[in-house]
Amino acid sequence: RIYHPGFKWMNRWIDEMQIAPPDFANRIKEIFRAEPLKALQEAQKLVLEIYDLVNKHMPEVDIQHARNKFLHWRKQFESAPAGILLDHDAAPDGHLL
Repeated sequence: RIYHPGFKWMNRWIDEMQIAPPDFANRIKEIFRAEPLKALQEAQKLVLEIYDLVNKHMPEVDIQHARNKFLHWRKQFESAPAGILLDHDAAPDGHLL
């Protein structure tokens, strides 16, 4: 395994935070170990908790636009747009390999 060097000091940085979501360090680490869909769901929960903490502890900061933008789901492509794939990414019938 190769770990990002920033993770080495993560626990220390989080321990110094006066305000943070519960079990913040372990939850971040778990996001990197989890299956992609589960990781995405957990990351979203964590971000929303952080927005809630900002609202609670810094009500003068208007984060509603940022929160709404974060919650906006972009439309997914039914298939990749023409020209976006490299030749080796598609099978002869045009489907992804």
